[in-house]
Amino acid sequence: MTMLVTKSSPPGLSLLILIISTSSMFGLGSVVKKTYTHEPLHYTWEEARQNCKSSNSHLAIVQTEEDKKMINYQEYYAWLDLTKDIDSGTWMWNTDLTLNIYPWAEGEPQPTESCAAIFGSTLQLYGFPCEDYFFVTCEHYTGILFFDESKTMKEAQEYCQDHFLEIFIWSSSGSKSYDFDFSLWIDTVTGSEPNQSDKCSTMTTKAKTVAARNCSERFPSVCMTDNVILIMEKKTWEEAMTHCRELVLSPEDKSRYELVSVEAGIDDAFLSARASQADTEQVWVGLRFLGGTWFWINRISMSYPDLPQCPPPGKNCGVISKTSAHLEMADCGEKKNFLCYKL
Repeated sequence: MTMLVTKSSPPGLSLLILIISTSSMFGLGSVVKKTYTHEPLHYTWEEARQNCKSSNSHLAIVQTEEDKKMINYQEYYAWLDLTKDIDSGTWMWNTDLTLNIYPWAEGEPQPTESCAAIFGSTLQLYGFPCEDYFFVTCEHYTGILFFDESKTMKEAQEYCQDHFLEIFIWSSSGSKSYDFDFSLWIDTVTGSEPNQSDKCSTMTTKAKTVAARNCSERFPSVCMTDNVILIMEKKTWEEAMTHCRELVLSPEDKSRYELVSVEAGIDDAFLSARASQADTEQVWVGLRFLGGTWFWINRISMSYPDLPQCPPPGKNCGVISKTSAHLEMADCGEKKNFLCYKL
């Protein structure tokens, strides 16, 4: 859209026209989009974080009840008392009972694998090195006992024996799928961050209970992708706006980007957590004061009634602080990192 601006235009009008004419969103609501994926293999917290990073995602940040509801996974691995005989290469139950075995998943087991685990949601078997870590299920006269702890195969056998039990026998003639409440690694949760350096955050799959566990323990994890990008370049507010709109992440990327807007009470803590990775104390967002009014440049309805109707001189642009989830004002000419989002 091209517009002619004459010399008689009020100061700032040309910028106002540029902002509005290139924005296309309307209405009130969050522009942040999150997608969660479950990793059933067991890692330490740092390994889980690096695993998410390797797939261009990050360990899930959980801040609201809605986030918790979106993490709805029951896939898990549990050790079976089924091992491969070294001499014959035959897979054998470590019991005198004659058992019907569940089917192996396609391509399983691999020649180098000597221990078996069951994937609880499909009841298919997978081969693994016996030194890997999975959940423990023990046989009890009342049925199955599940322990929210990660063990190697040998540790799982010893754990059950120490409790005068045996590893639960998942035979196809009698077992069924079980839904257990187990821990998942997540990133920090607003108000629930562990206060010790060796503690990391977990959330259980059913009760959604958040707890601090030793970071060296091993659990499944949740990765998250979202449409928000922290740009680690220092630019003025106008330069940041232009950078987002001209952003191309790859030759194949046809997406459009904009300085992010913030939905009060929904996005602020998440975006503040993202801003904490910046190398400036504040990051630009898409809030601007022009023509006597505050507005989001993507034309989302204003949802911050506490902002002054007339801001202090020069402080006409919106920022989020690394240390606060609240929206603040700053001089538009300062150079800061900034947050873009994919439309």
